Amino acid sequence: MSQKARVFLAAKDRHLAQGCIASGACVCLTLDRRHLLTEEMRRWGMQRNLRLLTPGEFLAWERLREQEGT
Repeated sequence: MSQKARVFLAAKDRHLAQGCIASGACVCLTLDRRHLLTEEMRRWGMQRNLRLLTPGEFLAWERLREQEGT
């Protein structure tokens, strides 16, 4: 994880972000609105092809993808 990422990511959440990136995950479901679901973190994730979503957002995204046939 880059030094810049450590500036805005809480120490207790670093292992989660590192694990998602290391495993090649494209989606991370979380309810941590305070630390992981900020606009800054979402942008950070998208730069690494990682979507940070709530379970509800994920379900809505999947339904939309299903309707579009992708």
